[in-house]
Amino acid sequence: MTRLFAILLALLAVGATLYPARADQPDYGVVGQIQNGTPGGTVPEGLEVRLSVFQNDQVVDTLTTRTDAGGNFAFSGLKADPGYSYVPWVWYQGASYFGRQVSFVNVDPVQRADITIYEATDSAEQVATQLLSIAVADVNPEENQVVVFSLVTFSNRDDRAYVSRPMGMDVGFLPLPIPADARNIVFHGGPRPEDLLRTPQGYGVAMSLPPGDLDLAFAYLLPYNGGRLPVSVTPAFPVERLLLLVPKGTMGAEGAGLTPHGQVDIQNQTFNLYVATGLPAGKPVEFSFTGLPEPGLLARLASSRILPLLVVGGVGVVLAGLGVVWARRRRDRRAAATGPPEDLAGRRARLVAAIADLDDRYERGEVGPAEYAERRAALKAELLAVTRQLAAGEGSG
Repeated sequence: MTRLFAILLALLAVGATLYPARADQPDYGVVGQIQNGTPGGTVPEGLEVRLSVFQNDQVVDTLTTRTDAGGNFAFSGLKADPGYSYVPWVWYQGASYFGRQVSFVNVDPVQRADITIYEATDSAEQVATQLLSIAVADVNPEENQVVVFSLVTFSNRDDRAYVSRPMGMDVGFLPLPIPADARNIVFHGGPRPEDLLRTPQGYGVAMSLPPGDLDLAFAYLLPYNGGRLPVSVTPAFPVERLLLLVPKGTMGAEGAGLTPHGQVDIQNQTFNLYVATGLPAGKPVEFSFTGLPEPGLLARLASSRILPLLVVGGVGVVLAGLGVVWARRRRDRRAAATGPPEDLAGRRARLVAAIADLDDRYERGEVGPAEYAERRAALKAELLAVTRQLAAGEGSG
């Protein structure tokens, strides 16, 4: 019996050498630290950190934890399967702040994603509009409407996030220089349609303005009668430079201290350019588009459907043609200080977090079923489009 037991032990030993024990699977996780970018600002202990779990084009879960006394947080036990990624984010003083998007493909099992928050202020003393460009993208005489594209560059020169919450809003409100009679407002990237709000003071979006610069692009329709279209916008912040572009031909612009600056070519379209500088905050900026056509006097712009996007790409050309190289230097300094602009992965991360936040608000009863279904469908559609672009290999360019 003893001899048989010894033989079994020997066989087990041989088997152990032939089939070594399988190494433990790594514990995948996301760790990070909340940092306050405002000098003297602190990170409250116990600040809730959320981790949006993203699988392909779906938000499948939201995990939560809290920071320790040093602002550190950690999530463990995460899946490393292909298609899974994770976005940590926090809500602080009326604003959302995001860490980088994390996946576990050919990387270390523990990934770091720090988040920078800022103290909030509702003072706009350090906020300005560096550039407000307004371009006539199309004129439709048959329907008596003008398609307008606008690109706005906000600059927050404070060390605090600008978070204005009028009328007791629970989120930040960023006013936009949009005429009161504008219709069909559509954003190009950035805010979602449901972020657009209208208050007695005018249009705006539900977002805060952290330190640094922020570009927002949008289009809208303006009705007109006759050959002249009066336009009035009231900027909430001082406008350092106003650019107006109208298609070459009989059209022009006047008022608001505008001066003609010749013509510029943008993507095979020629525009008359008008410039004004030093416009104060809170005072209406009033100007008129002149020479608008009656039916049949101006051919429809062939590329009207895509012209707003072309104007975005051509702003740098317009500014360079004027010798305004400060815009490029500003962007270069911003890129050196904060890294590259948000790419598709970053945009997808924001969408993931937005869906998770909407789910939480619905569970708390803050959003009704109909609104929840509509907003979530819109978010998922945008998220799916971004995911397909990523899958096709498109990046930030």
